[in-house]
Amino acid sequence: SGVAEADGRVAALESAEAQFTEVARVEALALAEGAGVQRDLLAAEAQLFRVRADLARARAALLTQWIALARADGRLDRAWVDAHLEGAR
Repeated sequence: SGVAEADGRVAALESAEAQFTEVARVEALALAEGAGVQRDLLAAEAQLFRVRADLARARAALLTQWIALARADGRLDRAWVDAHLEGAR
């Protein structure tokens, strides 16, 4: 289903975010110790920011799928929004 696919994409991107966060941390440490180069740190940070942007889009797509499913089931109302969405009020 669309929800399962979107949820899988979010999970994969969350894993990638954790991985690239660690890569950026290691590159920053290497640069601070004089063993790295700024280009490598910038490349790692750029990749991390791309993954974070993709993750934000994937989370929005997942939310859209959940809303579409609730709407199709006839459950989409204020109570559903309040129960399922942070900051809905």
